[in-house]
Amino acid sequence: MESLKNGQRYIGQTSNLDERMRRHNAGYVRSTRNNAPWKLLAYLQMESRQEAIKLEEKLKRMKNRERVFSYFAQHGVILPH
Repeated sequence: MESLKNGQRYIGQTSNLDERMRRHNAGYVRSTRNNAPWKLLAYLQMESRQEAIKLEEKLKRMKNRERVFSYFAQHGVILPH
């Protein structure tokens, strides 16, 4: 996700994308509350929750936005609807 307020980026995982976006934009998530509204840049659908958690950790360790987007390009990013 990207903040429309200041361009900050956020990486996370969820089993319900629409609900999670609603919660971020409604201010229910402490770590993103002050930078709402948010827009979805991309998402990947994983086979299991464990796989999603591992990928989230990997992407957060990258730190560099270009490396994250490179990973997305190599692994079939699903663009928001």
